[in-house]
Parts: sequence; structure tokens; C-alpha cells
Amino acid sequence: MRIVRANKAAVDFLGKDYNKLDIPCYEALFGTQEPYSNCPAIKTLKNITNQTATVEHKCLDKIFHVSSSPILDNNNELQFIVHIAKDVTELKQLENQLQQSQKMEAIGMMAGGVAHDLNNILAGIISYPELLLLQLPESSELRVPIEAIQQSGKRAATVVADLLTVARGAASTREPYNINTLIDEYMCSPEYKNLISYHPGVVCSKQLDAPHPIILCSPMHIKKTVMNLMTNAMEAVNNGGTVSISTSNQQIETKNDRIEQNIEPGDYVVLTIQDNGPGISDVDLEHIFEPFYTKKVMGKSGTGLGLAIVWNSVTDHNGRIFVKSSEKGTRFQVYLPVTNEKTVHQTKNEKKDNLKGNGEHILVVDDEPQLRDIASLILTEMGYRVDSVSSGELVQCKT
Repeated sequence: MRIVRANKAAVDFLGKDYNKLDIPCYEALFGTQEPYSNCPAIKTLKNITNQTATVEHKCLDKIFHVSSSPILDNNNELQFIVHIAKDVTELKQLENQLQQSQKMEAIGMMAGGVAHDLNNILAGIISYPELLLLQLPESSELRVPIEAIQQSGKRAATVVADLLTVARGAASTREPYNINTLIDEYMCSPEYKNLISYHPGVVCSKQLDAPHPIILCSPMHIKKTVMNLMTNAMEAVNNGGTVSISTSNQQIETKNDRIEQNIEPGDYVVLTIQDNGPGISDVDLEHIFEPFYTKKVMGKSGTGLGLAIVWNSVTDHNGRIFVKSSEKGTRFQVYLPVTNEKTVHQTKNEKKDNLKGNGEHILVVDDEPQLRDIASLILTEMGYRVDSVSSGELVQCKT
């Protein structure tokens, strides 16, 4: 099973000269110290026939299509075996991307229909409590149970919003934002503070060094991407490890860079979230971006949509996400294209008092009677004159 002759491409790849190439073929092609179980050469030895196999070189992180052919002497005795190895790493990556895209498209069509119907149902559960709270005095004993109903509805609406992200991708509107600022805003949010309180033994660090951090994005979806990846990392190390978040810039310009990263040439912000947890198994790693594929307790630590949302949001922003995992930890890297546009000015949330009307006229158009009624009632309560119709066709309003 030792190599006796090799062409220049093999020598260049292995980094050895012709005189020092006397190594086992399984060491060269598979990166192992013993014969590979699926090695086509072993099958050729047994059957004296051509054999093929697709194998993964663990050390080089490459995938090869290997063919093995017998070379016979004049007496039809096996003299040599010819190995031909073709690097198909990029092809396999593209095939996996296509399969993932097709799978997500099918799931998205189903999720989109369900989410649309749930949205209409939840609108009443969230909005009618809002109307009741506007009418109740602060001292009313009914405020607490009504607020509980409303909060439950909002949590359900968050799950529906996640389903819609899986179904339709992130918001279509893109504006230039500083990703370092978005990360800082998330790490000052109540969601992050709650996450830290659940994992007090985890040490978190950040290093936001990207000198060109401006990206065209939906800020809500980028923050959600950061939140989901941070939550996964914190839960992976539990209460005895470290999690780091960092940003940097990388330019993909050469053909080799593009093949290595399987990403289009250009300037990118690279968001990296790394933990030193036990890692993700190879079996789970193939499915982690699929909706509802989770090892967590459903309803307790997640819905199984977190990484599916990450994958959809990153893809929808013309980015890519890469995962490396071993027993020493897991690293997620998100590549997002850099833009030269200037950042938008952040606007502060409006106070409720500023939203009250003074007899202004508003037309509500909605084909759902319940949504139409609740919108009209709330707007009327806030001081507007309201007309509501089910369609935009042949509408005559009171003047």
C-alpha cells in the first residue's frame, strides 16, 4: 500500500520530492495511519477491478473523489494499483448549499402559510388587551392578568415572526449600519442581561476591531443573529467556560481565497463567535441549520428555530456562515458584505403621548374584520376620527 510513483500535481500537493514519497497511500490521501475502511485500493486488491470512492481528508479538510485501477503484467497478475484523486471539496460544498436551500424553501412555504394565519389570530390576543389597558385605571386589579395575557401573546408573536423569517427571509429594506454598534446595543439589552444572569459562570469577552464595519442590513435581523449565536454559545459551555465575540475585515480577492471560503470575491465584515464547550458532533453538524432540529428542551431553552433564523438572515443579506467544531469548542463565522454608504441616524422610540391624535382622519383598510375593528377602536381611543373598510376599491369616506 506504499506509493512508488506520483505525478507532479501529487508531489506539489503532498509537499514532498520524488525521492521521499515512499509513504502509505492512506496517509497521503486520507490522513490516517492505517488503511481506510472505504479505500478503493483494498477493493481493487480483492476483486482486481476498477473501484471508486468519495473520501474526506480530515487533516486537510478536503474531499476527494478517488478512483483505483489495477495494472496487470503479461501473466494477468496484479503489478500496480493506480490511484487518481480529484479534489471535489468546492463541488460538495455547493451541492450541500443547494440541498440546504431547497430544503429551507420547502419548509418555508409551509411555515409561511401557517404563520400568516397565526398572525391574524394573535393580533386580537395582543391588541384587545392593549385597548382594555388604555381604558382601565392604574389601580385596577384587572391590569395584571390582562398584561399577562398580552405578554403571552407577544411571546407567541415572536415565534410567528421567526417562522416568517424562515419562510420569507429578512426584511427587504436595507440601510447602512455599523455592525459594531449593533453588537454593543445587543450587549446592553435586557435580553443579553437575562442571558448573563442564567449563566453566571461563563466569562464573555468582545473585541470589535473591524475598521470598516458598515453593512447594508436589517438591524433587527442582525441583532437577532448575534443573540441566537450568543445564546447557543453560552448554553454550550454552560457555567464553566468562555465565549468571545469579535469582528474583523477580510478581503476575498483571489481565486484560491474564493474556493477556500466558497464565497464571492469582495470586502467582508467577519463576525466571529467562539466558545470552548464540548463541540458539536459530526452528525448534528449536518443538521444544525434545519428548523426544529434541536437538542434543547422544547419550550424551555428554545423553539428549534434559532440557527435556522441565523442561516436565513445571513443568506438573505448576501452573506455566508461557516462552522468549525471539535472537542475543544465551536466557532461560528458570519461573512457580511461591506458597504461604502454612510450610516443612518438612529431615531429614538416615540413616547405614547406623542402618538395621540386631535381629531385627524384615518382610513383603516383590512380584509380581516377583527383586525379592522380593533385598529379602529384603538385609534378612536387615541383621539382620531376613523373609517374602516374591507377593500381599497370604490371607497367613499365621510368628510
